[in-house]
Amino acid sequence: MKNLENINEELKGISPLLSSIEKPTVETPNALYFEQMQQRVWGEINQPTSAIQKENWLDNLLQKVEGLFIPQYALSYAVVLSFLVLSISYFMVQKPTNEATLSSLTDTEIQTYLAENIDEFEEQTLMQENAQTPSLEKSVSAEQINNYLENDFTTELL
Repeated sequence: MKNLENINEELKGISPLLSSIEKPTVETPNALYFEQMQQRVWGEINQPTSAIQKENWLDNLLQKVEGLFIPQYALSYAVVLSFLVLSISYFMVQKPTNEATLSSLTDTEIQTYLAENIDEFEEQTLMQENAQTPSLEKSVSAEQINNYLENDFTTELL
């Protein structure tokens, strides 16, 4: 205690203001405090899961959707989505085929086209088409076609 008094006397000489401040009294907790603290912490850790509030699934979904609208990512998502929509619409459009166009023509239109463009067709190709066409008589021979093309058809054109 004498040592403490000497220190206080010396402190008054150096700084009277500091020596006038009273020291706070420190209370030491008893041993039961720490034992009870351990039991309280273990009790909170081992609490049943029903006591813990479960998060709502809708809140979780909203948090994930909000992440899509972050400005840094929103532009990227918009570009990818527009690319997908354009590519799907491009491939979904059905292009007309030659068969669909030819099937809509009448016999007279086909005959008119053949008459106007006979020079573009080979004789062999026309005979093969004639053999494959069910509407023509099967008894027509290659000679009859040649005779028709040489004689009758040329006179019809003139």
